[in-house]
Amino acid sequence: MQKQIQKLLNIDDNFSIKDIKVQGEESIIFCEWKRSSYLCPECGEKTKTIHQYHGRRKVLHEIKSDRKRIYISYPNIRLKCTKCSKVFTLRSKSIFPWLRVTSFMLLSILDRLRSSSFKQVANLCGISPTTLRKYARILLKNELDWRIFQNQEKIRLGIDEHSISGRKKMALLVVELVSSTPIAVLYTHKKEEFLRFLDTIPSYAKRKIDEVVIDLNQGYKNAIRKALPQVRVVADPFHVVRDANKRLDDERRIAEEVYFVLEGRRIRIPKRLLMMGQEKLRGRKKQKVDEILSQHDNIRVFYHFKERIRSLYKATTYTEAERILEGIIEEMRSYKMWPALRRWQRSLERWKEEILNHFISKSSNGKVEGYNVVVKLLKRISFGMRNTELYAKKIMLGLVPMKFSPQILT
Repeated sequence: MQKQIQKLLNIDDNFSIKDIKVQGEESIIFCEWKRSSYLCPECGEKTKTIHQYHGRRKVLHEIKSDRKRIYISYPNIRLKCTKCSKVFTLRSKSIFPWLRVTSFMLLSILDRLRSSSFKQVANLCGISPTTLRKYARILLKNELDWRIFQNQEKIRLGIDEHSISGRKKMALLVVELVSSTPIAVLYTHKKEEFLRFLDTIPSYAKRKIDEVVIDLNQGYKNAIRKALPQVRVVADPFHVVRDANKRLDDERRIAEEVYFVLEGRRIRIPKRLLMMGQEKLRGRKKQKVDEILSQHDNIRVFYHFKERIRSLYKATTYTEAERILEGIIEEMRSYKMWPALRRWQRSLERWKEEILNHFISKSSNGKVEGYNVVVKLLKRISFGMRNTELYAKKIMLGLVPMKFSPQILT
């Protein structure tokens, strides 16, 4: 019967159950060491001489659904080798020497931490939030092991940044696009940290990387060119179109300010209508946009090029897309007296190769943006985190599938 209970509760084979006591919401399983003699870690000789007896150690092993806690109590013994006089403590592989929980309970805690805050899990387990954060900092990693992609023919990376708290603290999420697997959450979005991450990629994985999808960040592009010179860099279509929308919105704001200076009163030019695709406008919405474009030349020109950029991604071949993009750049050159439009033109020229690379494999950062939605949910559940290292590890724990859980444990 004791063997069945031991298997049912996942208790280490080093122990044998002697007694079970129920005290309120606590169940204490009293265990004893099975063997009478043990190998000395120094010389390998068997010994059973007890040097010190420190009473019994009590560690948390499991929490049932009704919040009843199960503890394991076992003798804390130090032995002395008769041959080399080495003094050592009896250790179990399932119990860490500095933790008050078993490895089975630790995995349960981390599993709960995936979708709950530190305070909530700490209250459930009867430990302090500070102790739980210590566990997370020491035991968790913010990067997966690249060996999980050994059987994969090619690796494609998606890179996107997201906010930790405002624009001052930003983190970087790296996702493998073919298998939709989060690889790492970097503490900061700075180029140096991203370059360090690329340099630590094993050589066998670097040879498989054929494409990296990024937003329009020159620092990321330079880092990739330096660390992975053979890799194709792709500008994410969503960020290219968003950049066009942002430039149009800047002109909309300028038009509102100019009207205030000239007329002495403010007007409201609707942003949402201008951001919508031209093909989606119907009835009064289309009429309103036509009215705005007829009254403001700068908005009309930027709106025209915004729609040209959107039409670029309707191209089916690389050659067609190249022809459309060259036409856009050439048309922009004719507006020599428009500084904002000239800056946009130079930006498209710098990113021309990366924009067109999308039409080779049709890769995008859509999967990374999907994970960003999960990141926002995890931030809301956790009520924010000040420590960026702890933040990266907590988010990584919540993003990776259950089958990869051992990969993020140290």
